[in-house]
Amino acid sequence: MKVTVEELPGSKREIQVELEEGEVKAHFDKSLNQLAKGAQISGFRKGKVPPAILEMKFGKSLQAEVLEKIVSESYEKVRKDEGIVPISPPSIDTKGSMPEKNKAYSFKITVDVRPAVKIDDFKGVVVERERMEITDEHVDAVLQRKREERAELLPVTDRPVMKGDWVLLDGESLLDGKVVQDFSGQLVQAGSDSLPQEMSEALIGCSVGDERNVSSETESGEKVTYRFKVNAIKEKRLLIVDDEFAKDLGGFQSVEELRADIRKKLEAIADIRVKDDLKRQIIDKLVDKAEVEVPRALIERQMERMKVLSKVRRDGTTEKLSEKELEDLAVRTLKEYFVLDEIAKREDITVTDEEVEKAKARIAQHRKDTEIDAEDVRSNLVREKVFDFLLSNATINDKEESRIVKPGDVDFISPTAEGMKPMQRGPGFFRRRKHGME
Repeated sequence: MKVTVEELPGSKREIQVELEEGEVKAHFDKSLNQLAKGAQISGFRKGKVPPAILEMKFGKSLQAEVLEKIVSESYEKVRKDEGIVPISPPSIDTKGSMPEKNKAYSFKITVDVRPAVKIDDFKGVVVERERMEITDEHVDAVLQRKREERAELLPVTDRPVMKGDWVLLDGESLLDGKVVQDFSGQLVQAGSDSLPQEMSEALIGCSVGDERNVSSETESGEKVTYRFKVNAIKEKRLLIVDDEFAKDLGGFQSVEELRADIRKKLEAIADIRVKDDLKRQIIDKLVDKAEVEVPRALIERQMERMKVLSKVRRDGTTEKLSEKELEDLAVRTLKEYFVLDEIAKREDITVTDEEVEKAKARIAQHRKDTEIDAEDVRSNLVREKVFDFLLSNATINDKEESRIVKPGDVDFISPTAEGMKPMQRGPGFFRRRKHGME
């Protein structure tokens, strides 16, 4: 078998394969032998049908089978011999010809391959560290949030609905007179942005037992009507932050102990955020100077994947980008992947099966209903090790001033702290859509 490999622009390889007459004949003979074992033709015993008869009866299908085997076996051998790392299925060009038993045969394979990464000096990247200072105000913000989460909703019987009250409703929404949503038994907050403005305004001033019928129009001119009855009014009562509150929240013996624990967790999380920012600075600099020719087919697949993920998450990320911006983001994402992968290979950064299993066990605690892909886990672990390697070899300069985080932005550095009850979302129910409600 004669093989010629040519490098094409866009990280492609064109492989010309030529099989001699004897090699083609060997494939036909092998397929005929397999066919003869099970072929049943009138006038011949099973397994005793002459090859010439088989060729006459199964000519087209036999050629197709031989072609498939020639291509698959040749491609696999070339891939191993030439060290080709494909990143997409190959394209086969036979020029419409089929192999014949006593003739040489040639065909062409075109395949996208893992792009070469040209990058030097990935050690010693210069980055700036901006520390986050945690203050008493940040601790107060967390405590206030915990008060909000654990607040009691007490019934109101001596006044109408006021802004901020929680209201228990029975009702429905209609689009052009047709019921599209039943929200009976829902608890909503008067004046909340999660409610349609017309409905939110109509709630304020209502008493228990009152019924309302309010309407509005969508951007497309459709009429939306909300019919509801007020069944109960509740107001939020915040708990006092005292030693009892601290004990209920997480078994702390005093408010001082609780505050110290919150500060410790905020500082730990702030350190993680600072570390993540350093990693991002490093990879951005490396991607900017790396030379990676990403295959077009891979870019298009990445763009589609990003669109699908955006729809699943309902975050509207891709919809906000132009096609060019989306393509640039896809290219950068892929370049980042190949740069990190290249560094992992050069520095022999790997993870063990034991590390993968431990990581899967941790993930399973939060995703019990989802199958966990071991290779995805392995890839992420390698990525994190590469980041840590780059960070340990970076040149880090500290900024003179710490980053000032406003107490109101405490959520930015404070996911739910371990040992505390998770934040519970308020029972807001409605979200505006372009056409009607959901």
